[in-house]
Amino acid sequence: MTKIRELKKDAKVRLSGNYFKFLLMYFLYGIIVFAFSLLSTFITSNIIKFIYALLILVFIIPFSYGLIASFMDILRGKKSSVTEFINIGFKNILTVWKVYLRILLKLILPIIFTIASMYFLMLTLAQTVLSGTLSNYFFVSVIVFLVAIIVLFIMYIYYSLCFYLLKDKPEKTSKEIVQMSHDLMKGNIVKYIGLTLSFIGWYLLIFAVCFLSSYFLLPSISSLIMEFCFLLLFPYITATIIGFYEDILYDKTHAEEKE
Repeated sequence: MTKIRELKKDAKVRLSGNYFKFLLMYFLYGIIVFAFSLLSTFITSNIIKFIYALLILVFIIPFSYGLIASFMDILRGKKSSVTEFINIGFKNILTVWKVYLRILLKLILPIIFTIASMYFLMLTLAQTVLSGTLSNYFFVSVIVFLVAIIVLFIMYIYYSLCFYLLKDKPEKTSKEIVQMSHDLMKGNIVKYIGLTLSFIGWYLLIFAVCFLSSYFLLPSISSLIMEFCFLLLFPYITATIIGFYEDILYDKTHAEEKE
């Protein structure tokens, strides 16, 4: 299994010559999301606004898959235009949603558990504020809520490779894709978390820059600077995760062939 340091090094090499194309793709995706969100501000009816939000999701989630698929093509030496992720998203709307809904189905119990534990925490917190003393169940509610968050996060990781697998295994059903992601992640949860945390230095640097800039610039400008900094980082993170996926898929495939 390739080390995290090597995965990040390989990502930099594979990004060479394509980095600005990735930036433009992310920027265009961000513009689309922003435009959809901006239009919602002109809707006054709560019911229509809710329906509109659902319609946004219908396209945004497939576009997210399109970004991943386009990135994978480019990193593998295939030609792909900046707007290709839109075409991929449109062409695969139904397939993407089948996979996405199956993921939600797998996560429904952890999500309910998290919402219930948050409600329990809010009740004990309100009781503590009103009484002026700590509720007997306050610390219990905090622990239960933290456990719920951790469980939900780990369950999400198990299915985080579904869109990558959908790109490589389009012939598979949504059920098979979700199960494959779960199987690939078995034994690799810690490495995935370690990979995610390996970028923490960049995150801290971005927050430090934005914190310092807030003293000299308007909050809105400081916020734009933070978003721009994250935009610069996204291609590097995405390329590294794709490398991680390809690495564990290769190991899994070869292990099965030996058997």
